Amino acid sequence: MDLQTAASLTPLLGWAVHGSILTRRLGSARRDPLTGLLTRAGWTARAEHCIRRHPSTAVLLIDLQGPQ
Repeated sequence: MDLQTAASLTPLLGWAVHGSILTRRLGSARRDPLTGLLTRAGWTARAEHCIRRHPSTAVLLIDLQGPQ
């Protein structure tokens, strides 16, 4: 591999690693670290995904814990 090709591939590798780290951090931000259960943000993202795939779907989210 010549120097010019290596120089053009280096930023692409950096962005791939960066994207992978961000995806992993976003996934962990949507889960409670103690229980591993989805947080409100995780359930909201999942509900939005379900509604996009099935427009006639109704989703009801209930926060059982409430404010602390």
